[in-house]
Amino acid sequence: RKENPRPEHREASAVEEEKLAAGGQEPKQVAMSIWRSEDFYVPEDISAEFSALSR
Repeated sequence: RKENPRPEHREASAVEEEKLAAGGQEPKQVAMSIWRSEDFYVPEDISAEFSALSR
C-alpha cells in the first residue's frame, strides 16, 4: 500500500468539462470515477467480519 503512494490527493468522483471541437456548442460535463485496488482494505479474518455483521 505504501509502495505506490498517490502523488496528490484526488476526489473519488470528479467532474470535468469535455471541450467540443465544433464551434457554438457549450461544453458538456462528464462524471469520472477514479479508484485503485490498493485503496480497498480486506481484513485477514474476513469471516469474523461477516458473522459480526449478520447479528
